[in-house]
Amino acid sequence: MKDDSKSNTEKKKLEQGKENTSKKSKDVLKESVRGEIKNYSLLVLGSIFCALSYSFFLTPSKFSAGGVGGLAITFNYLFGINVGLAMLMMNIPLFIIGMKSMGRMYGVRTLTGIGLISVLTDLFDGKIISAIKLTHEPLHPIISALFGGLLLGLGLGILFRGKGSSGGSDIIAQVMGKYTSFTPGIAIMLIDFNVIVISGILLGTSGKGTGTEMADFVNSAREANQWELIFYGLITLYVSSKVIDVVLEGISTSKSVHIISQKNDEILNYINDMKRGATIIKAAGAYRKEDRDIIFVILSRKELTQLKAYISSIDDKAFMIVADTHQVLGYGFSKFEKPDTGQIIMPKKNKDKKVPESK
Repeated sequence: MKDDSKSNTEKKKLEQGKENTSKKSKDVLKESVRGEIKNYSLLVLGSIFCALSYSFFLTPSKFSAGGVGGLAITFNYLFGINVGLAMLMMNIPLFIIGMKSMGRMYGVRTLTGIGLISVLTDLFDGKIISAIKLTHEPLHPIISALFGGLLLGLGLGILFRGKGSSGGSDIIAQVMGKYTSFTPGIAIMLIDFNVIVISGILLGTSGKGTGTEMADFVNSAREANQWELIFYGLITLYVSSKVIDVVLEGISTSKSVHIISQKNDEILNYINDMKRGATIIKAAGAYRKEDRDIIFVILSRKELTQLKAYISSIDDKAFMIVADTHQVLGYGFSKFEKPDTGQIIMPKKNKDKKVPESK
């Protein structure tokens, strides 16, 4: 009888274990499906903003923001090829090169971003622009540069948040980073700068465009010289890069503060009253070799103003360092975003590397 009861309890435990495992797998599946829906929704939204930037602002004004999009605008005016089609034609071979050189990281999402931006750019120019162009005057170039950069940066930032890419210079930069000493950031900057300069030189000397409807409409009202196009292209690139940073990292509202003072206890009490935590860093002065404590704390702008006023009232010889903090993740601030399982890349252990023996 005892053996039967034991076997029954073991069976029940096994069944419960199986049920729990199936529930966990279902929950993981649901979460992954929700994550994919969110990511592809962001890809669509980001592609719409990028396409609007090209169709409404950059292409009509001949402004290049670098990369494949800038080259596509140049080809549009020189050869009459639609901007979206030109981007697609250039991105496909780059995508294949990226897949071969970098592996599967340039997968379905990158291809989706490339296709959506290309199709929507030509769609907006052909259908929507033709319906509204007769009621709109040409925009001032600085407005085109600022709003074009704003929409482009917003679109690219949302694409990156959706774990996607627009292809183009992103792929070239990653390949260059793999085979040369250039970092991806430096590589993208060099590529975009050269594209802007080349586009400005070519389009500043060309006549009226034979490209898109909106481009012909605006180009008939205003011609720009080479230096204007390069200057406005650099403005567009700067604005778009800053907007990308804001979308990915948020607006820098937090401040990291280091404080050296003789009134550390009073300062710490004040920080605690503000419902903020602080960290004590043990240090020593380089001149007198005296041990001292450094207070490290993260504050909002408003809290920083209050703390500075308090410290100046109790210790006018205190030393304070204030720096911008792009992201603060954790308790009391922003929450960590759950990454996709494919995003977590464990470093490979170098078996050949030998640790030197201590003498």
